Amino acid sequence: MRQIYAIAKAELRVLFYSPIAWLIMIIFSFQAYSSFADLVVFMANKQELSGFVPSITKELYTKFNSVYLVIQNNLYLYIPLLTMGLMSREYSSGSIKLLYSSPLGGIKVILGKYLSIVIFAVVMLGTIVPSIIFTMYKVEAVDLSLLLSGLLGLTLLFFVYASVGLYMSTLSSYQVVVAMLTLGLLALINNMGVIGQNLDGLREITHWLSLKGRTGNFIDGLITSKDIAYFLVIVFIFLSLSVIKLNSGRSKESIGKSILRYSSVVVFAALVAYISSRPNLTLFYDATQNKANTLSDTSIDIIKRLNGRVNITTYVNMADEQHKLGITSSKISDGEKFDRYRRFMPSLKMDYVYYYDEPFKNRNYEAGVTSAEDVARNFLKPLRMNFESLLTPEQIREKVDLKPELNTFVRQVSLENEGSTFLRVYDDFMKYPFEPEISVALLRLIDTVPKVLFLTGSGETSITRYGEKDYTKFTTERGNRSALINQGYDFFTEDIRLVKVEELEKKYDLVVLADPKVKIEGENLRKILSLIERGNNFLITTKPGREQNIKAIADALGVLYLPGTLVSPQQEFAPTLISTSLSPAAFSLSRNFRFLRGQLITMSGALGLDFKLSTPYEIIPLTASPPRGTWNEVESIDFVTEKPIFNRAAGEVQRAISTSFALRKEIKSELGDSLKEQRIVFLGDADCISNSEIGRFRKGLEIANSRFATAIFNWLTYEKFPLNTSKEFTKDNKIYLTFKQARKWKIPLIWTIPILLSLLSMSILYYRKRW
Repeated sequence: MRQIYAIAKAELRVLFYSPIAWLIMIIFSFQAYSSFADLVVFMANKQELSGFVPSITKELYTKFNSVYLVIQNNLYLYIPLLTMGLMSREYSSGSIKLLYSSPLGGIKVILGKYLSIVIFAVVMLGTIVPSIIFTMYKVEAVDLSLLLSGLLGLTLLFFVYASVGLYMSTLSSYQVVVAMLTLGLLALINNMGVIGQNLDGLREITHWLSLKGRTGNFIDGLITSKDIAYFLVIVFIFLSLSVIKLNSGRSKESIGKSILRYSSVVVFAALVAYISSRPNLTLFYDATQNKANTLSDTSIDIIKRLNGRVNITTYVNMADEQHKLGITSSKISDGEKFDRYRRFMPSLKMDYVYYYDEPFKNRNYEAGVTSAEDVARNFLKPLRMNFESLLTPEQIREKVDLKPELNTFVRQVSLENEGSTFLRVYDDFMKYPFEPEISVALLRLIDTVPKVLFLTGSGETSITRYGEKDYTKFTTERGNRSALINQGYDFFTEDIRLVKVEELEKKYDLVVLADPKVKIEGENLRKILSLIERGNNFLITTKPGREQNIKAIADALGVLYLPGTLVSPQQEFAPTLISTSLSPAAFSLSRNFRFLRGQLITMSGALGLDFKLSTPYEIIPLTASPPRGTWNEVESIDFVTEKPIFNRAAGEVQRAISTSFALRKEIKSELGDSLKEQRIVFLGDADCISNSEIGRFRKGLEIANSRFATAIFNWLTYEKFPLNTSKEFTKDNKIYLTFKQARKWKIPLIWTIPILLSLLSMSILYYRKRW
């Protein structure tokens, strides 16, 4: 050990007496502190503007252009300059002969050289510690464990780069050549994951060898035994290769013996890599304050209830435009999207099935003009995939019916002996499902989900058509992430004229009567009132001009209509457009309603609602119009050509007017004496949750109609779905600096450490020259 330390000490003298090493350290600190100072000013300004800045530690150190990412992205540029002379200097000066003739073994020489770089790395990374101390003083409740996790990742990255540079320095006596070779090999290691991704077997090897993303896990606060093992194995490989190369120059040995040495290193490294990468042997530590890298308690509880192995089968239609999401070269990156689940389900298995069939979502496909086979063959041309390996339409239809899923990219999640369910990708920027959608799919395997019935037979709004006034977008549109079909609900339709009340009572959790176009009367009315009396939960919607169609139902519930249509004349929009907001009473109903505090729900034609004092239900106003500038217009009918004018004498009232109600009362449950709460929502504007209103953009208006629809269904089904997988905010949400103070700190933050390093370097270099 003394000999290793002596070599390291001698090498450190060379480093610290070298202007290049000091220049690297100064540039390194300048880049880090420039990023840090800019972000401090930005955070202070953002806090003054918004009053709240979540996760300041992450913003300063782990987000885009933050301190740790700047270091990670630039570190590979410094290493070749630091390591290029470690061994090549010995070759060029001839001192390598002294090492060969000395009793020192190759292991001690290499370890001594490597120890010197490790110590320099610690010193170099230590220059950013003052920024961490500053953060601890100026930010409330700093996420220190996250900062230490990122430092650990950067240190391990430095160790790997140093081992690569040391090995390359054993290959040539020319330092410039060594530096270029080191840069090339580091680039190769970082991008190894793109090599051979179309080939089974080779795909896993090159992906494991790739360094890309390994440090990112540490910076994000996730420490895994798999990543630590990776860094240690890579360091072991290159240090071993360095020792073998050094020893081979000392004594001539046979080619067979050299091959045996290299093979033993590879075999040992492969064995450790294989064992450490097994999901059931991988250890995890989430260093973030709010455990952002860990599944929520809700998801973990669902996983604990799973009895058996979960299998995810991904069906990839090679004639569909979405096929790129699941091609063979994307298998590993696709599978990594479930890594957080593998942590708790190490036996999770993923399979891929490739086929071709009618691509209903392919814009370039025209049935009868082009065939699915021709489209698939065309897509396969740039890919290294054999067309004969694809299942034909007949073969895939024998396995599973994917036509309801439009024959697009979809996964089928199944549990041993427990059935299966679909997990989709979505027509948004992120594409892939997040934790709520994945956990809902798992819960569907072991638990019942809300069954929602939409009544038909009276011209009600549809959940299958895509008209402006229909309800497809937030209910059954498979490509819409927030659609309730993707959040745990099942939807059905029944013609009220053709079914018996007894068949509907226990079959469905929620019944929807959506804006009937004809009057509900006779036997149909009796059936609906009977369902209400039996305790079924209901959503009832209507709009001006059609209120008489459900008047008998409203009377039974104690709901009254104000005459006319609500108007709010304004220059930019139609007078019937009302920007309503949730009433304070609604916030007590559920968490999802509380999230709508301060949000607007637009209604393009609404009835004003009131209620009878004698109703058996507790009636809670959900939404209301603004208290000023809104009234129930009873004189105007054509709002396109007529301008509504407020007329108190005509019975028009200008005040906050309710546009939707939540009704509830306690009733006896099926168990007998126990009570349950019957819940009903009555909307005075059926179109506020329609396809057109949910997806509409109006300049100057940020609306929450989609979240409002979700909140309604959530309350009506007793808050079971959508799943709550949100995390608590971190505590580091306040920076003790004003914008002006932060700007004053900017220059000292950027220049203090680089200047101190410059003065220290000049002192050391002057001391060396003098002595």
